[in-house]
Amino acid sequence: MSPRNAQVSRDRLVESAADLFYRHGIHRTSIDAIVAEAGLTKPTLYSHFASKDELVAAVVQVRSDNWHEAIEERIAAARTPATRLLAVFDFLEDFIAEDNFRGCALVNASVEILSPSSPGREIARSNKAANRERIRRLASDAGLNRARSLAESLSLLFEGAIVSAHVEGDRSAGNQARRAARALIAAHSAKPS
Repeated sequence: MSPRNAQVSRDRLVESAADLFYRHGIHRTSIDAIVAEAGLTKPTLYSHFASKDELVAAVVQVRSDNWHEAIEERIAAARTPATRLLAVFDFLEDFIAEDNFRGCALVNASVEILSPSSPGREIARSNKAANRERIRRLASDAGLNRARSLAESLSLLFEGAIVSAHVEGDRSAGNQARRAARALIAAHSAKPS
C-alpha cells in the first residue's frame, strides 16, 4: 500500500470511528462496525492501530484538533479584542444548535475511558486546559480585570452550557451562556474600586 493510500485508509477509519463513537458511544461501537462503516478490513485497521484504545486516542486527538481550529477561525474573523472573546461563545451557540448535537465528543469519550491516565483522557484534559487558556489570553488581550479569574468562570459557563444542552436537551443553553458571558465580561470591564 502506498503511503498516500495508507493515510487515506487511516483517515477513513478515524472518521468512521469518530462518527460512530459520537452517535453510539465507544463501548457500544464494535471494531466490525468501524471497518464496515469505513469500507475496509480488520487487518487494515490493525495495520494502523494496535488496539481499539489506540484508535480511540486518535479519534479524540482529531476531535480536539478540529475543535481548536473551528474556535480559532471564529476568533480570527472577529475585529476587536472584545468581540474575539465573545466569538468563543458564538462558536458555542452554533455548536449546540447543530442538528446532530450529542454533547462534547471529548467529554463523552472521557466518561467512557475509565483510566485517568489513558491517552484519550489526557488529550481531552489538555483540550479543556487549552480552551481555558485561550479564554484567559483573549480576556487579557481585551484589557479585562482579573483575566485569569474571568477565564475560569467563562470556561465553566462554556462547558456547563454544553452539558445542559446535552443532558437536558436545552438548545437555548448556548444563547443563555453567551448572554451570561457578556454580563461577566461587562463586570470585569469596570474599573476596580
